[in-house]
Amino acid sequence: LFDASAECHCVYSMVDPVNLEQLVTEQLPLFERQWKSMVANVDVKQASGLSTLSESSICEPLKSYYNHGLMSRMEEELNIKRPFVLFGTKSERSRLTRARSRGITDSDDPIVGTAGINGKHPTHMVCQSVSPRGPICCARTYFFSSGHIPYPVAGGAGDLSRDKTDLSIMNKLYVEGIHAVLTAIQVYCKTHSIQKAETVMFDTLKRECERNKLPLGSLFASSRDYIEFRIGAVDMEGQEVSLTEGQRSPFLKIAQLSLFNIPSIEHKNETMGSVLFTETFMDSNLQVLNQDGTSSVDHQCLVLTEHLPRYISWAATENDIKMSKEVGSFIKMSGETHYGRVLINGESAHVFTSNQLAIPEEGKFYVYEKGIVFQHNRFGPIVLPKTHMEKLNFYDGDSPSVVALIIVTYKASFWQWLPLQNQSKDNILVFALTPRTKAYKAFFSEVLSVWQKTEDEPAMVMAEKLPEKYIHVHNELQNAYNMEHGSPSRHITPMVKAEAIIPKLKEFVSHHSVTSVGNSCVPHDDLSAVLNQPYDPGNFQDEIIITILSGIPGSHKENLCTTLTNLAKEQNRWITLKPALDFVDGFNTQSLQNSLTSIVTASRKRSGRASASSRKKQRVLIMTPSFTDVFDVVQAIACHPDPEIGRSLKIGAVSTCVDPLNSFMTHRYTFPKLLDQCAEGWVNNIICTSSTAIKNPDLDVLQQLLRSVNHDVALLLANNGEVTRSPDVDLILSESAFTESKMIRQRYLSCPGWSLGKFSSGTMTPPMTEICLKFAPPLEKNRLMNKLRTLRGALSKYPFQGNIYTVRGRVRFSDSGLKATEFNCVTLSGYLLMTPAEVHPVPPPSSAANGPVSPQDQSNLNFVVFVGVELQENKLKEWLRACVKPKPQKKQLRTRQSLTKQELKNIHTKHHLSALPEGWFYNGSQYVSMAGDKTSSHPNMDKFIDEYVDLANKDIENYNTRIDQHKFVDLFDD
Repeated sequence: LFDASAECHCVYSMVDPVNLEQLVTEQLPLFERQWKSMVANVDVKQASGLSTLSESSICEPLKSYYNHGLMSRMEEELNIKRPFVLFGTKSERSRLTRARSRGITDSDDPIVGTAGINGKHPTHMVCQSVSPRGPICCARTYFFSSGHIPYPVAGGAGDLSRDKTDLSIMNKLYVEGIHAVLTAIQVYCKTHSIQKAETVMFDTLKRECERNKLPLGSLFASSRDYIEFRIGAVDMEGQEVSLTEGQRSPFLKIAQLSLFNIPSIEHKNETMGSVLFTETFMDSNLQVLNQDGTSSVDHQCLVLTEHLPRYISWAATENDIKMSKEVGSFIKMSGETHYGRVLINGESAHVFTSNQLAIPEEGKFYVYEKGIVFQHNRFGPIVLPKTHMEKLNFYDGDSPSVVALIIVTYKASFWQWLPLQNQSKDNILVFALTPRTKAYKAFFSEVLSVWQKTEDEPAMVMAEKLPEKYIHVHNELQNAYNMEHGSPSRHITPMVKAEAIIPKLKEFVSHHSVTSVGNSCVPHDDLSAVLNQPYDPGNFQDEIIITILSGIPGSHKENLCTTLTNLAKEQNRWITLKPALDFVDGFNTQSLQNSLTSIVTASRKRSGRASASSRKKQRVLIMTPSFTDVFDVVQAIACHPDPEIGRSLKIGAVSTCVDPLNSFMTHRYTFPKLLDQCAEGWVNNIICTSSTAIKNPDLDVLQQLLRSVNHDVALLLANNGEVTRSPDVDLILSESAFTESKMIRQRYLSCPGWSLGKFSSGTMTPPMTEICLKFAPPLEKNRLMNKLRTLRGALSKYPFQGNIYTVRGRVRFSDSGLKATEFNCVTLSGYLLMTPAEVHPVPPPSSAANGPVSPQDQSNLNFVVFVGVELQENKLKEWLRACVKPKPQKKQLRTRQSLTKQELKNIHTKHHLSALPEGWFYNGSQYVSMAGDKTSSHPNMDKFIDEYVDLANKDIENYNTRIDQHKFVDLFDD
């Protein structure tokens, strides 16, 4: 016994597609639920005031989730993070560091009202949640005041003097920190360099601080004393794993930015506390081989915690509450206002922008003839008069079941009246209306006609296409609507729910599925197909279409090849490449490539001479030899050493012949390479060549096995390889089935690097051997057939050594003169076919696909090919010698002692009445002498025996002389 758990731990801890699916469908929803509970704790207290809210009460959902998950783990032995919530100045560096490693005790539990500078109301809180039994970690900084001044509903300039307040600086510093971290994540995903990512983060943060002219100056933004940034890796249990600079790591990563002890502008020598931002992300890098031979990197990044709000602010200060009440009084006014009459009165809608901070926020939507008011429970109101709008677009996808978007382009000067998370560089604010809602119906009935015909600019214009940057948010809202209002019979899987919440999850999973199987390059032309993106196979009018037939010996692929070549196609010119009947040398890549080169060269010359109307399309049919893996043939064609020749070749379809009665060596132990020849992505059709009757148990067992190996393959029936249905012929001779995008993707997932010649098909187990024995004398037909019939009874169990599974050959029989017969015998199925050998013109050596063709001067020779496990040539020769008349053996000369009793009796019977010598007489029962002697045998019996022996020896000597005169030759004598 050997404990391999330690060695396997690193493999199990890697994030493969299955682990990723478990993360996003099991751990992440639970993690998000606890985070929403934390935010809800603040939402509940917002109406009555946040002053009495404590850190422990807000953090309670995060702590309960964390502690419950750790009940079965020994916390002291693990290097794990802790969840926490810290208010304002209580988030100073020392306390924040202690909270990360040991958490916050109940005795140290400040409240919101006293956690700010000088015991006043704080500007923010930092919070972190940790998955107790997983790798997910997220940290955010949220604010207790929005700092947002809505546009005055009563008109006027308003007061915007907020740029140099502590809240404004903290807001901008946090936002620029988010941008810097996200930029650093993208750099790391592309380069795998922690140093480059760190440099980019600091440079971005410094540049943004200088651009926004923050009073802190760029010195603070570039100081390593106040700023801590790190990217680390964690395994599936949340334990830290070391990262190697510049090398890909198959683990989740955590990017964390900490801005410690930010100095106050309003209160000198005081600090506002710290800012924290953490994201958990996964990267996927794919090496791409360009057409010019150079390589590039196609990368994708999935931020698992992206859908958790990066920015939240609560309008909790007195000024915030005052402005919210002013807007609240305005929207409650009845009748005509200076924005006109109300068209939509406080119905539910969503607002978002292209800002990285923004997620769709739900609130109450008010639409007037000359403006929009959006009231949100957290950050307060957004007031957007039409006088500050430049464009108004409306998108509904021409369908009543599509989420509608009101796309407002506002003037550049209006951004300052918007909440920070709704400000965007493109000056666009988007309102989303869900189908079947009151807001959706009211917009079509009340608003659309008014805004399209209004004299006030701008008029609403219908948008036919959605801007690219809003597609993923629209898809998220649309997916949420579809899941809620979809068909009751439709089963929504957890993965579908996750894809509706996490942006670009589906694309990333598809990308990660490819990169998780290896680091091999993918040709640029196949990249779209490999990544499950729209794929254009291109135009193959001038290419030579190749059809490949494969199968193990005894699968009747030879019969199928003959059937296809007999199907005349007037519009095609066919060339068949198949091994000679006596070929046993195995697949030869170079020989096949040379043959294809000759075919392409000849085709080009022929095309140059023929007119376009009379030109036939060139087709090539390749039959693989013996147990050749389809992979080896495809790789030989795709990796042709001459790129020009390779671009002129296209594999149309690959078909494999399988005989249900010749598939299992014993029980359910299949022949080597049989399942490899049916692999997904490599084979389009599997042709069952026996047991084709309906409800045949042998066929059912085999088809069930093949479906488990290749669920998307076409299963055809062709008894003994004789295909009769036209649709089946069309599938086998398809010109594009092999280059379908799903086939391309499956090939790269199963054999990464195959198109570059960097993948090996492996060896056969058990090892199969083919031996060809050639001889000149004819065989005895009856003797040969009897020997073939006894093969099945001679099969042995594992390890199958010496078993003969197929026998084929071309022989002359003693009763057939010079006519040759080709035969094929399959041991397990009992199939035996004998046909007169046909004489074909001998093609040039280059046209042999997989080996040399027997020369014409050897056509009078016999040969037999044996296929089996570890066969021995000397034993096979003895097997064949039993199929001819044996050489006569010389007879031994007779002696008196060698005579049998019967022979002696016959001699006596023949001579018992012969003349007696003198002095003897016969009394009727005995021979009596004059001296009185009596005997039962003739007195001259010895003489008769000698005469018999002499005569027999003369015949023997004549027989032996004839044997010596006749020249007998052994079957395998040269």
